[in-house]
Amino acid sequence: MSVLLIITDGMADEPIALLNHQTPLEVALKPNLDTIARLGQNGLLRTTPEGWEVGSDVACLSILGYDVNKHYPARSVLEAAQMDITINEEELVMRCNLITLEDDKISSFTADHISSAEAKVLIDALNVELKSEFVKFYTGNSYRHILKINQFSRMLKCILPHNHIDADKSCLYIQSSDKDDKSLIYTLNQLIDQAQTVLANHPINQARISRGLKPANAISLWAPGGASTLPTLNSNYPTLKKGTVISAVDLIKGIGKLAGFEIINVDGATGLADTNYQGKAKAAIQALQTNDIVLLHIEAPDEASHEGNLELKLKTIEDIDAQVLAPILRETKGWSNPPLIVLLPDHITSTTTKTHQPGSVPFTVCHPSLEPDKVQFFSESEAKQGMYQFDETSELMDLMVMLNKGV
Repeated sequence: MSVLLIITDGMADEPIALLNHQTPLEVALKPNLDTIARLGQNGLLRTTPEGWEVGSDVACLSILGYDVNKHYPARSVLEAAQMDITINEEELVMRCNLITLEDDKISSFTADHISSAEAKVLIDALNVELKSEFVKFYTGNSYRHILKINQFSRMLKCILPHNHIDADKSCLYIQSSDKDDKSLIYTLNQLIDQAQTVLANHPINQARISRGLKPANAISLWAPGGASTLPTLNSNYPTLKKGTVISAVDLIKGIGKLAGFEIINVDGATGLADTNYQGKAKAAIQALQTNDIVLLHIEAPDEASHEGNLELKLKTIEDIDAQVLAPILRETKGWSNPPLIVLLPDHITSTTTKTHQPGSVPFTVCHPSLEPDKVQFFSESEAKQGMYQFDETSELMDLMVMLNKGV
């Protein structure tokens, strides 16, 4: 039997005054999500261990059963893996966001979700002006890119741009508690300043401004990491021999690649509310027929939350329900050996504060062989009535493996 693990990024939320102090999951029209919860077993899972910043890197690794205190390659390293960037022992990689500064404050950590085509031109321009034998920029997707520099440090301190909207641009500067990093800090902060000069009047940005879009006129460097290895999922869970990842996001693809998964790219998968939901569902259905585990990751709710767009977040939940879950349930219902469906957000993303928040997230596991608990709807509050309340991040993966063996 196969396992379909659906991670709906940032779909959990906090009660919102405009929703009569309910969460989007409690208000959205989501009959298929509720069906899975009603027919399945439910609970709450703490996806971020004590002392860690809430983010998809830590949360998704934890959901897959990894102990991030032992095996955490850094977000930039995971994304670099998907981009086939080699990292030597003496090298450092960092996530490089294209961002927007207005009045010397961070107004967008995505530069209005700049297109990948526009971003490539800007990253190429940064390489033309700033690349050296020590420094190189690598083009990723949309606002997400990578910087590699040939000097390593474990002591760098950087801000997370998505948690610093409206902060002064001075917060972009990198610090270190190691005095030996003086030259590295100087180089990195100089790159931050020089990038603003390169990007300020670039034709791409001038064209964006003329269309009423925010320019990508600065960079944010964060999530530093070096050469690292991550055990394959199969080495930790031998019954899961073959896996597949379906996602629009390099971070999740990078986790999958290092975990030994096949990566399936779906045309039109953007990571935003306009993503190809139906194409991702179809790819998951096909992959379930030949894989032990399929990880289907959907980014859209998280991006809507970071925009503070409540209407859009509700729409992403309803689109996931109608365009992803409906066809999956319809198709697999008649299978003689249906998959174990496991669904959860990776973390809470508050539409009110536009940031990730600590706290446990609701999850459901569903298979015809399982005795349902008393939960009737998929939501944060209903999950408190579920039969599982997990504080250890690996407990859901352990449950998945146990249930997979037993059905």
